[in-house]
Amino acid sequence: MIGDIAHIEAAMPGGKRFNPDMTNEQRRSPANLMLLCASHHRKIDGKGSTHKPEDLWKIKAAHEKRFRAAEASILKRFETQFPDLTANVSATRPQTLAALLSSPDAAEWLSEEETEMATSQIGDYADRLSNVPPEYRQFILAVIKRCATRDIWQDVSVSVPCDDLQGVLGFGSHKLKRLVSGLEDHGMGSFGEDINNRWTVDLTDPSQYVGWADIHCFCEETDVDLEQFVIETQFGRLDGQ
Repeated sequence: MIGDIAHIEAAMPGGKRFNPDMTNEQRRSPANLMLLCASHHRKIDGKGSTHKPEDLWKIKAAHEKRFRAAEASILKRFETQFPDLTANVSATRPQTLAALLSSPDAAEWLSEEETEMATSQIGDYADRLSNVPPEYRQFILAVIKRCATRDIWQDVSVSVPCDDLQGVLGFGSHKLKRLVSGLEDHGMGSFGEDINNRWTVDLTDPSQYVGWADIHCFCEETDVDLEQFVIETQFGRLDGQ
């Protein structure tokens, strides 16, 4: 199929329906163009044609309206068949970290300035995590839980040997690479290497001041499910919400 592009109001003096009041920019703009088959192009621009600009505006508008309806239908069907699995995830940002900092040594843990910075960083992390596909958030949760089970925290951060993860989660290196690649794309983690030269999966902490070990400990002390942070991204729980 070959289409012809016709000017509703001519591009050059002497052409059909030339409008001297239009600028050259207006003459070549999409609003002044019509896509036609060769036969209809000859009819509207050929000798003896009596088509007026008003006629062509109506034809163009009716044609575009017809296909806008089809486009909307296709888009709706696409959205139904391929829903965004993160669309219903709404993160909550902490405001004070009051619940997290309620332990007896909290005053020695973070200064007022550090608490303010940690609150902002955790909020930004929560927003990013809410856009991570569910499969990757489930993987993050599994890695944190495995790190806690073995008690192999790196200070307050998560780092678990790859071979250990593959053994307990039951998948091969190809899937592990795909999952970690997804974490890297979202800034949630990466491959690392431990002191024994073993490959590890290292997770990004919610803040430079608050690691996943801190949040895991908070969950155990308060009976808050870790899933509320990793899967539901409800970091407002750190305020006591």
